[in-house]
Amino acid sequence: FLHDDSENSYAILLMDTQGVYNSGLSITSVANILALNALFSTFFIYNVEFPMSTDNFESLRLSLEHGKNLLDAKVNHEGEDFAAQPFHSFAFLFHDVNRKVDTRWGFNGGSELVRKYFAADDYQGFNVNAAFENIFGFSMPPAGNAMLQKTYDGRFAHLDPEFQVHLQTFISEIFSPHNFQAKAILGREIDVLDYLKGIKVLCT
Repeated sequence: FLHDDSENSYAILLMDTQGVYNSGLSITSVANILALNALFSTFFIYNVEFPMSTDNFESLRLSLEHGKNLLDAKVNHEGEDFAAQPFHSFAFLFHDVNRKVDTRWGFNGGSELVRKYFAADDYQGFNVNAAFENIFGFSMPPAGNAMLQKTYDGRFAHLDPEFQVHLQTFISEIFSPHNFQAKAILGREIDVLDYLKGIKVLCT
């Protein structure tokens, strides 16, 4: 997608990547996927089932730590610096949240869950807050029984009304123009060629 403001024209790349809990992938492959996504995204959405299990958190911790090590190892590749510290925005998208038991839905509820899991700067030996400029959460209600049926064909209208409302709220905010931010590495905005070269550096 292209977005123009009063001064510049930006390319917006929307990526839906493979989940990080695929048992067929090694932890190194999983970590590389997450690290590259985090490095080259201004807005990284981490879709995780609620409640967040110990395995979920451990996978996240190992992936981000591996990603930071990967960046450090590539910092002076061919005399050019592609390290990115800190990363940009990280959004926890908690799904299947039971409001009656757990918390409110939406940004307020998601923020409560982020504080619950990451209130301390050093949580289970890992400081996730130090890795990103901005961390927040959004809690989603269950999608409803229709999605569990074998006959479900993906139609949005068949999902639970509460789910529809909150998904639209989340998408509207994420894609609001005030959230559009040029990707910067080491304080310098990068262009498309920088983007492609950076991926090549970190994948070799």
